[in-house]
Amino acid sequence: MKIKHFDLFRYRLQFRQPIQLKQRTHTHRTGCLVKITTDSDFTGWGELAPLPGFSLETLEEATAAAHNFLTTYHRSALPGNFQELRNRLPMDLPASTAFGLATALMSIIAQAKHHYYLHQVFGECEFMSVQVNGLLPQNEKLTDVIERFNFHGFDVLKLKVGSPDVESDVELVKSIHSLAPGLKLRLDANRQWSLDDALFFANAIQGITVDYIEEPVNDPVEIAAFYSQSGMAIALDETLLQPAWQDLLPSISDAVSAFILKPTFLGHPDIILQLSEQAQAGGQQVIFTGAFESGIGTCAIAEMAGIWGTKNTAMGLNTHRRLAQDVLTSRLIYSGKFLEFHELPWPVNQQLLEPVQID
Repeated sequence: MKIKHFDLFRYRLQFRQPIQLKQRTHTHRTGCLVKITTDSDFTGWGELAPLPGFSLETLEEATAAAHNFLTTYHRSALPGNFQELRNRLPMDLPASTAFGLATALMSIIAQAKHHYYLHQVFGECEFMSVQVNGLLPQNEKLTDVIERFNFHGFDVLKLKVGSPDVESDVELVKSIHSLAPGLKLRLDANRQWSLDDALFFANAIQGITVDYIEEPVNDPVEIAAFYSQSGMAIALDETLLQPAWQDLLPSISDAVSAFILKPTFLGHPDIILQLSEQAQAGGQQVIFTGAFESGIGTCAIAEMAGIWGTKNTAMGLNTHRRLAQDVLTSRLIYSGKFLEFHELPWPVNQQLLEPVQID
């Protein structure tokens, strides 16, 4: 089986409400879809969607790298299984490019083997859905949000903290706890606090059960000090993207409760799988999360989570619901706190896409 044709398309999808990320306001999510068609008439879609302010590469760089790879491998035999894909996909591709190409190729492998779901390429999943955590919407009455969470059965809430006004974050956490004391809280500070601010926050919410806090301090070297003085479990996210993060792990291993895996930022399947295996071996949770990808990227991450994520725990895949529109003609199905897997081939609305021309 060989590549007969490939296309690259840009998309621009509006958010339901503007999203604030690291002092940037985003009204739209932009990205690129890759479409690979084989000589056996199988079609695979993948998503390249670097997130400004978080990804190392730009959308233009990710798209150019995908074009170069596909031009080089045009008419070449495609990998026939997941192991061949891991071996043949270059490790030096930009992360979002590697994720998008891997998704498209895995989709083709699945269809060629007459599988209905992407995860069947790399393992069998017990369920056809994954649990997701709740997210706190902006400009909505807190009591209404909690009532809706209760109605849909959500038991995990991910909450952004890390604002310059630490006391406002403290009050928000206390308010949520008073309204829903049984709701498991996952906090994300995105490295926005100094050690002093992080400790002030932790001390101020003592007595409230927190599953973990992601990246509480702006210097990961201070994670051990934060944990020793607060006792609050840590989740690693941005730290996992640092080249020498493994050197830090021995000093903070007791503090780390979870690895947060974002495939758009991690890229190559080998990197994702190795991190998942390392976390499981160390007793940490493996939580897959999205970065506001369209339905294509979210589908792929959900199925990775079903195989490589910690079983029976909520994944961070509710960000997709922040999009007012999607590239899929049939939107993803959220049944209460569960995101259902989407059968292959994924149906794409090409009217929302703009072809990319690269000379």
